[in-house]
Amino acid sequence: MPKIMTLAVALALGFLAALPAQATTARIHALGGDGDLFEDAAGITRWYGSLADYPDHLVLDSGSFNIPDGYWMFASEKINGPAAGLVRHLDEAGRWGTVGLFWRDLDTDHDLFLENNRLRENLQALYGRRLGPVDATLSYGHGNWRVHDGAEVRDYSAHTFGLGARLDLSTTAYLDVAWDLRRTSRRDEGDESIHNLRGRAFVGVTERTILVPLAEWIREERVHPFSAVIDPQPADHRLTRLGVGLNFLPDTDHLLLLGLLYEDGRRHYAGYHEAWDAWLLRSGFESRISSWLTVRGGLTYTHHDVRTDLPPIQDPWQWLNQGDPILRVNLGAAVHLGPADLDMAFGERYPRRAFLGRTFEPQKHWLSASLRWLY
Repeated sequence: MPKIMTLAVALALGFLAALPAQATTARIHALGGDGDLFEDAAGITRWYGSLADYPDHLVLDSGSFNIPDGYWMFASEKINGPAAGLVRHLDEAGRWGTVGLFWRDLDTDHDLFLENNRLRENLQALYGRRLGPVDATLSYGHGNWRVHDGAEVRDYSAHTFGLGARLDLSTTAYLDVAWDLRRTSRRDEGDESIHNLRGRAFVGVTERTILVPLAEWIREERVHPFSAVIDPQPADHRLTRLGVGLNFLPDTDHLLLLGLLYEDGRRHYAGYHEAWDAWLLRSGFESRISSWLTVRGGLTYTHHDVRTDLPPIQDPWQWLNQGDPILRVNLGAAVHLGPADLDMAFGERYPRRAFLGRTFEPQKHWLSASLRWLY
């Protein structure tokens, strides 16, 4: 009986890594906006150790947009843009490793840090190889951003160095860990230390059920995002995320997702302080209802408490009570066309992986589409 149970749980983990449309950012959005709690090919730009598990594919992403305003959240804030990626085994067996190359117009969906500089023209290169029991991957990313501090317009750049690994713990469990270090062209203006350390595990607990514990720690000491003249002391940002997810897979065509996450964060810059804690309750489903169609949906409920002495923001949607809990509803579908999957997602609020402090956003309906082709 123990051998039968071990085999059944191993098969469930195999199902998790082989769902028919585990494809793209649009799939993540349709399931609630957080890809940390389940397997998806789009996760390789965050969980680098999974690179070798998704070889030989091309992906094109529209990014999130809304019908009246395109990629713009506000008149002065572009929030997203198109993206493309390519992953390839260097040899048929993958012994020489796997490479990935990604381009993103804007990095909102992929930013690893609290101070989102909205990096433009992002390039990310990855190389991974099997080293004994570990799939290890190196990542390098580069992007640019522009700051208007009231006196002049300045252009800056960011270099992000990452290391990730996937380790088989047993026949029924594996572990993902990743670490990133960012260096920007503002280092000469003040002290800078920007890190992200995260880990998750997929553990089979029953024949069809996977438990996914998650932990993430972010620490940023950096020049104030607008000008070192405003505050000569470095901005200090910190975030701790802890959570657990549950994946139930009755078969390879269906997925039920549940998750509970807790955030404890703070920001300090220019003499102001902000601190928050938040609970995020997530649920999602995926069902392949025919050979060519999969449907999806997700709900995220966020209860948060923000303590801040930051000045109020003049928001045209100020009729929204920013202290109320946040409910996000997302829907999606995938059309399967032989070696290609076309994923589509719809959200009545912008899908977000985490709470990350005060949220000011209009009630716009967001759409996204992704095409993934296996070659």
